[in-house]
Amino acid sequence: MDTNSLKSAISDYLDIELTTYAIMLSGPWGSEKTYFSESKRKMIYVSLFGVGSLEEIKDKIFSAYTSIDGVSDREIERSGKFFGEVLKATTDSKSTSTAGALMTVLASTLKSRVLANVNSEVTLVFDDLERASMSPSAALACV
Repeated sequence: MDTNSLKSAISDYLDIELTTYAIMLSGPWGSEKTYFSESKRKMIYVSLFGVGSLEEIKDKIFSAYTSIDGVSDREIERSGKFFGEVLKATTDSKSTSTAGALMTVLASTLKSRVLANVNSEVTLVFDDLERASMSPSAALACV
């Protein structure tokens, strides 16, 4: 397929509001596959380098979408515990662990809501499939 035909196919794909499939570009390193297309949609670039699970893919999407790095479920839990410990050290309140747990639930809920609202106005572009820690088929199944 020549470059113009490929651009046309990708443009047609991006014009579909809700798709039931994805497009995969394959080519040599440095051939600008990741940034191949222009779109009116918000493009979110997600590297699968070193990713080994669905949860890590979700973390990467969340980070790319919000521009907030390092927001894994583990980090959210640690932050909630940290918040509870800070309250315990600085107040006389007996409900500091409850406040920490509440912060954890709140942050997890916000993360879930953000991921649920990634919609048809957003195009997810996954890169580095060959560098994922999971098999390509498992990574594609997650995606």
